[in-house]
Amino acid sequence: MLLNTASGTAALNTSLLPSFCAGTGVKNAKAPMETPVAGGAENSQNPYASIVQQLNSLNSLLKTITQRASPAAPAVDAVPHQVDRDPPAPLPTVTPLDKPRPDESPFMSSVPTGTKPEDIWRGFWQGIEGNCVTVSAIKLAMMKYGHHPQGIFKLITPTKTGFEVTMQDTFKLHISHEELTLARTGSGFEGEDPDVLKDAVFLYAASAKRAQMKNHEGSAKRSFKDAMASLNDGEMPGDATNRLGLHAKRRWTNPAQLAKEGLGTADAGGHSVAVIDGYADLYGNKVKLSESGFQDARRVLTLR
Repeated sequence: MLLNTASGTAALNTSLLPSFCAGTGVKNAKAPMETPVAGGAENSQNPYASIVQQLNSLNSLLKTITQRASPAAPAVDAVPHQVDRDPPAPLPTVTPLDKPRPDESPFMSSVPTGTKPEDIWRGFWQGIEGNCVTVSAIKLAMMKYGHHPQGIFKLITPTKTGFEVTMQDTFKLHISHEELTLARTGSGFEGEDPDVLKDAVFLYAASAKRAQMKNHEGSAKRSFKDAMASLNDGEMPGDATNRLGLHAKRRWTNPAQLAKEGLGTADAGGHSVAVIDGYADLYGNKVKLSESGFQDARRVLTLR
């Protein structure tokens, strides 16, 4: 195609258009219409009109090629689609093992004051020879006032190193954590109720501490271990209730008063047992008082 301008004749090569269109998928593409340009006076007055017309035609063709060659872009939502998903499964609750609850002491139970043992026979029992007087006194106090030491003593105050204890007779002592730990083995106590057993050991430790402060048997003041030994070598009936601060609450009675009901301790043949509602405690075994060998005991006491 020739363009006649004022400066001469320009050639516009249209032979490339068919091959260009073939690469874009446009069929039957034709070169822009050639418009002969005469060299008359009218055309010489407007030498650029034909060029503009040709360029407009070329521009229209290029737009058509571009629109057909470029795939339509997918429509995009203004708001992304919500993806429905199941909520994450909650994490399992893991309960730490072998750790006391915040309100639980490793040395005392957390039961309410005044709670009686569900099974005084198997809750705890005497595991070694020699401390039967202390064991029977502790069982008697537990059944009378509940097994938590706070119900038996007047006041218990925790400290950084142990506990301050005020007994019912106003006697005061301090029992350390270390001494309470020693009492776990020193008492020889056994039992099936952890709370009752724990409280029994605390009462035993307090008894041993008072024995140490009072130099029981002339040897207890040397050490806490010596004090425990003085409780484990045999004692007289009534000694243990005194060391629990319950001297003012005890009274002597006879086996007949305990044969049917009531609480007390009975001593016969060098051994002391707790008696609960007509039954004697023989090393954790519940035996009728009338068949226990303690039905004729001479030393029997109870608590008011």
